[in-house]
Amino acid sequence: MEPEEIKKLMQTYPIISGWIQELPEALMYRCRLSYPSRGQSLFCKGDEMQKVYIVCRGNVIITSSNLNGNEMGVVVVPEGASVGEMEAMMGLPQLVYSAKALTDCILLEIPLGIFKRLMDINHSFCKRLAMELSRKLYSSSVSTVHYQSWPAQTRLKLFLIDCKEGKVLETREKLAEFCGVSTRTINRCVNSLKEEGYLNLVKRKILLDKEHIRKLTESIAKEI
Repeated sequence: MEPEEIKKLMQTYPIISGWIQELPEALMYRCRLSYPSRGQSLFCKGDEMQKVYIVCRGNVIITSSNLNGNEMGVVVVPEGASVGEMEAMMGLPQLVYSAKALTDCILLEIPLGIFKRLMDINHSFCKRLAMELSRKLYSSSVSTVHYQSWPAQTRLKLFLIDCKEGKVLETREKLAEFCGVSTRTINRCVNSLKEEGYLNLVKRKILLDKEHIRKLTESIAKEI
């Protein structure tokens, strides 16, 4: 990235300015922006470690397989936070978790070599990374205990509320992955929610309107 691009980036996404200020201009030229769409994979468990990401806009979900082989959310990475820094800091050659865009995202990609150099030369950068890892560990430990105790239908309701009005684009397989359950369980949940008036189905696709969102929100408030 050129100096003018960096300046514009900090003005457009001030939430990541703390990260960028730690990056010398000489190292920034190899960084770039990427624009993954909702549901798009950033990397999968076992992939070669190549980049660290800073979330400029949107949310990324970190997932892992449970004992049944189903993917389930570990932690949601918000705007201004990083993805992939744990493996980079530990010097692992392969990624331990999987990650995908939970919403449409804009990410700053930092090549692994640049990231490692920053850790070597910049104390405040390392401190920021330590704080980020601590936040993730706390968020993951708290959310995992609560999330795993919720029934599949509650997890699906939470996901649908975030989808807003209109057609839900995710397949049943993707919904199962986000909720950490089997596709068969998701199918039962979808049919049950339709019968209870929480959603509509058109050619197996979920449709949500304003009233559905209101009912889902009220229901969740009583369940969690």
